[in-house]
Amino acid sequence: MNELIRRWLGEPLADADANAFARSTADTSASRLRVFLPLMAVVHVIHAIAYHVPARDRVAAATSAAIDPNVLVWKDGVVAAHLATLALNIVRAVLVWRTKRKNAFVAVAAAALYLAHGAVCTGVDQLVVKNTGAYTGYALGIAVVLALTPRQTLIAYAVGVATFVASVHALQTDPNLATSAMLNGVTTSLVGIGLSLFLHVARRRDFVQRTTIDRQKRELATLNTALERRVQDQVQEIVKRADEVQALNTQLQTRVRDRSNELSLALAKLALRRGSEGVLSKGTLLGDRFEI
Repeated sequence: MNELIRRWLGEPLADADANAFARSTADTSASRLRVFLPLMAVVHVIHAIAYHVPARDRVAAATSAAIDPNVLVWKDGVVAAHLATLALNIVRAVLVWRTKRKNAFVAVAAAALYLAHGAVCTGVDQLVVKNTGAYTGYALGIAVVLALTPRQTLIAYAVGVATFVASVHALQTDPNLATSAMLNGVTTSLVGIGLSLFLHVARRRDFVQRTTIDRQKRELATLNTALERRVQDQVQEIVKRADEVQALNTQLQTRVRDRSNELSLALAKLALRRGSEGVLSKGTLLGDRFEI
């Protein structure tokens, strides 16, 4: 089992890489929340306005039996759920924008908040529309929007499932519909968990690849620097040897020139010592060493 998990997730990261990946994941979630939370604030306001029941309609509902009281409770519940989530949304947005250091709590808290919000809205929907669309949308959307680790995913979806089951159990009076809704919610949660884990593995592999490429670039740059240094040293050595050869050639030329001058002088002296017949006389001393 451990081998299968390791094959799927990849080899364990070193401590430095694991910390870097955790920071990268937290930064990704924070940057996405800066866009997601303001958009959701607008969505909450629109829902609160759309489901708000004016006072005249409440009076009409109280005096007319044609209006189902559950509809009023349903609309009030939807408005209450969105306004409560809007308040927490604003607090979360302020923290995300003002907190310089990103941490894992930001992402998992936002995920748990909106999964619970979807669960509560689904529970309220059981009074009238009796579907699980709200929770399904949040369960799948959170997996895609936020960069969650496996532990964060399990924590957030555990909160969502618990809230979903409690809400449906409290507001759905039909046992068959309640069972169907709960099964749908659990199934959707499992799909969301699987999607979140799949995206986490993809992000991890991408991080490992980018880290490996960066490390190889640094190693290649180090090798190139060392190679350039070695080539430069060798060039300097070649230039030094060339200078030494040039100096030796200059010395050799000087010595050859000196020897040539000495030879010319010696030949001139010999020419003076030759007789009329062009030969050296017997007893002539050459170079103070050899006698004819």
